[in-house]
Amino acid sequence: MGMNQRFRSIFLTLILLSACHAPPQAKKPIERAGEDTLSLTAGAAQNIRFFKSNILEFSEQLPLMGKISVVEDRTNVVPARVGGRIESVFIASGEFARKGQLLARLYSADYISAREEYLQALKKARKIQDKEQAADFENLSQMSRKRLEIMGLTSLDIEKISESDSSDSNLLPIHAPRDGFVMTKNATIGNLVNGGESLFIIADLKKVWFSGDVYPEDLSRIHQNQEVTIKSTEGSSFIPGKVSFVSPVVDPATRTIKIRALMDNSDNILRADMYVQGNLTLKRRKALLVPTQAIVRSQNDDIIFKKLNPLSSIERGFQGAQVKLTKVLVGQQGQGLTEIKEGIKDGDEVVSDGALLLYGALNEGH
Repeated sequence: MGMNQRFRSIFLTLILLSACHAPPQAKKPIERAGEDTLSLTAGAAQNIRFFKSNILEFSEQLPLMGKISVVEDRTNVVPARVGGRIESVFIASGEFARKGQLLARLYSADYISAREEYLQALKKARKIQDKEQAADFENLSQMSRKRLEIMGLTSLDIEKISESDSSDSNLLPIHAPRDGFVMTKNATIGNLVNGGESLFIIADLKKVWFSGDVYPEDLSRIHQNQEVTIKSTEGSSFIPGKVSFVSPVVDPATRTIKIRALMDNSDNILRADMYVQGNLTLKRRKALLVPTQAIVRSQNDDIIFKKLNPLSSIERGFQGAQVKLTKVLVGQQGQGLTEIKEGIKDGDEVVSDGALLLYGALNEGH
């Protein structure tokens, strides 16, 4: 064998040996395994979430936009029961008041007169020995006491009248009639007020109204006691209520009809005049449901990735499946779920988180 042939043989042998020992090309986390199939490594599969499709009770819903308002019979006007001058104010607009809390004090000649009349009648009834005369003054003191109660004094206020010598005893105390937020405050120190004028408006917001707008063509499907759910903010939990009123008139400006639902607000999440999004439950039925985010809306089709049996060892495969939505559910989440008519069956595992990533990998290079 010549020298050149020997070198050529050694060179080819080295090339073959290096090829045999070359490291294998790294496998991609997501690869196409067929026209509509993807193969994922174990690591990639760990980042994908699955949802087992189920036939569940589904609420057919009508979306609503509406506003939160104060329930009328849970609102109290706190008036000036007699004319006078505001001497002090102890609460600001928007603050929470407890029932019986002192809100303000009012200087009033009518109050001072009634107070002195009560004190004089009380003293004479205690001093006079004659039982008939004492009874007359006792009746007079009770009438004077009733006059003070009409002015808004509590039993405790009246008891303190004869015990206190401070200047505050000449001022009429004004108390909160219930727990609630001060929605309106008209009382300002130094203002002269007439009897009957509103000083405060206090509202209990533990229950509130949701007022929503519906169109006349939907009116035939709406009735009292239907369930309404609303969300105060994106990501918050749903708050349930029931339709308590359907307006008999059409709003001339919006051409819509107002419906009203009483909502629980024990946590004070809802605020008066807040705009919220709601859903009116029209009816309930059984349906095959998947998370709305599992659906990828392409240009022509709605796509869902369904988990297949393992392709090999630790790999997992997913097959694209077309789904068809009913008209009523197109664009609606239905509390995060969407009805599937065709393409998958009950019990199929679908990709609920990561479907867009898989769709991009399936169409890579196309």
